[in-house]
Amino acid sequence: MLERWVHWLYKGLICPVLKTAFYITDAEGFRNRVFYYRKPVWAEVRRLQVRGLCRRQFDRLTDAEAAIILSGTALHGTSLDRGYGAASVRFVPRPRKGGLRIIANLARKTRRADTSARSSHLWQPRAASGGERARRREQQVARTYRASANDDATNAFHVLKYERSARPQTFGSSVYGQHEVFQRLLPFVTAWRRGGDHEDPWRGAPLYWATMDLHHCYDTIPHDKLLDVVLPLAIPHESYLVARFARVSASQPTVERPQPQLRTRWHRQAHPLADAAALTQSARGAPTYLRSYLHRPHTVLLDQATHTLIKREDLLAMVREQVANNVIEVGGAFFRQSVGIPQGSVLSNLLCGLFYAHMERHCLSPPVLLGGAAGWAGGAKLGRHAASCARPPKKSRGAGGSSAVVPPSAAAAAGEEAGPAAAAAAAAAAAAAAAAGGASGHGSGAPCALMMRMIDDFLYVSTEKPAVVAFVRQLNAGVPEYGCVVSEKKTTTSCALDLGGGRILRPVPGPFTAWCGLLLNRSTFEVQGDYSRYLGEEIRDSLTVETVSAVGATFRRRVYSFLRPKCHGLLLDGRINSLRTVRLNIYQVLAPQMRLLAPQIILLAPQMLLLAPQTLLLMEGFTRCAPCDSISTR
Repeated sequence: MLERWVHWLYKGLICPVLKTAFYITDAEGFRNRVFYYRKPVWAEVRRLQVRGLCRRQFDRLTDAEAAIILSGTALHGTSLDRGYGAASVRFVPRPRKGGLRIIANLARKTRRADTSARSSHLWQPRAASGGERARRREQQVARTYRASANDDATNAFHVLKYERSARPQTFGSSVYGQHEVFQRLLPFVTAWRRGGDHEDPWRGAPLYWATMDLHHCYDTIPHDKLLDVVLPLAIPHESYLVARFARVSASQPTVERPQPQLRTRWHRQAHPLADAAALTQSARGAPTYLRSYLHRPHTVLLDQATHTLIKREDLLAMVREQVANNVIEVGGAFFRQSVGIPQGSVLSNLLCGLFYAHMERHCLSPPVLLGGAAGWAGGAKLGRHAASCARPPKKSRGAGGSSAVVPPSAAAAAGEEAGPAAAAAAAAAAAAAAAAGGASGHGSGAPCALMMRMIDDFLYVSTEKPAVVAFVRQLNAGVPEYGCVVSEKKTTTSCALDLGGGRILRPVPGPFTAWCGLLLNRSTFEVQGDYSRYLGEEIRDSLTVETVSAVGATFRRRVYSFLRPKCHGLLLDGRINSLRTVRLNIYQVLAPQMRLLAPQIILLAPQMLLLAPQTLLLMEGFTRCAPCDSISTR
């Protein structure tokens, strides 16, 4: 009774009173902190933001123009129809940078214009069984609501995912998540240390570092370049087959649920129609698209797949409709995005990585891609990113018998669009770089480089300073053809650079380079977590309140989701980090958090201590042990 009364007090009295006077929202860079804006102030801020959008990104549409786009007619001469309406937007304040960020909700279903409130499933007769009620509810939702934009782009999303796994060179230096960073970092670090001073196994040739951030990368992509030039190169096959199948798995027994619970998840896999081997039964008794799930324990695959055949021109038309005809509704007015791609789309990250990979291949010179001084001999641009070091480096025996790291062969690096001249120039540059061997004065290791880009954050590391200088100068000058503008305030290097016009880039002090939540040691290339972003923030801003009955299960899920990304091999692998750094990473993850959260855990949920007694032992052990090193982030 007390719980219900408190719930009514907040939800029925306090929240409605606050909503009448304030616009309540979160803000960028402040996690879950709640901000209160007086409604007149918020209305004026939003009006100024909408007026600025009409000058930069969006075009105002009349009601007639919006009706034509949203009517669902055939897309660009294909048999497909637009199945979704205008997207609603959310304005997120940016107190530290100023202004508002617009996020389009492309996952929301829109109500059809020819339906009424009486068509809701609440007005239908009650079904006899739960399955029948679910089926009727799905039918009513389909008749009442139109599909969302993300639902309409699902097939295109899986086709691009397939092309990215089949032809990773198409996406250049793009990485998505810690796992892909680890896959590219480990071969490079291993090869770099192998060619260094053998007296210190953790050090190779001196490295030069640079990190750069693209300014508003989503909002500056030109549509014609993306849709007419870049996207057709990423979808080479004429037809694709998208298979949908189910995976049923059993959960592990817990204290609350000793019996395993069955959970069904639906998956999609795309393959070219010409690849018959991937779609038919193999010697192992399963199609190729199911093999990646066969090794998972306690799992049953239901190969009652539904296959959707989609043609290349239909895929291009679907992506074009979502990018070029992205219509949003703000206060009853309609706007169409004229520059940039919508940030709320499932295709945004893949299209962004694809677009800037095309820029890397055509606008970065061979010295940057090859990473060595010998790369200056190549006058043409490379057709593919040649220095990602995603694969283990090849070995070649020099005159003295020592192994040297050789940049990837230019024959493999030249892409489909580069042409024979670029391939020949790249081959000559690679051969010269390999022949240089230790001519650069860094032992037996040949010049090599690593380039990674997490959406819009570039990381470039090379054993040759001219390559880093060329990289920073080329991107800092901007690429108007691609709408690329670099944020100079976020550009960091390990050496002083003269950018011209009296602008001098000073090196960042300290032994670390910060990039995407990581601290990379410039001398040893060891990796630590960057916890400086937590400085000055309160713990309550990182927590949310959930009204749930299973408090222990919720606590375990929160702890698991917090610790899982911080226990990645990128931080704990002994091939990258020394034992001392691994211990420091473990201490930084567990000890400070346990010290801060222990009082809240004991006061708010004492029953959790009965469910997880090992938590007390873990907390006691880490709070009493002396740190193996200073836990300062710098």
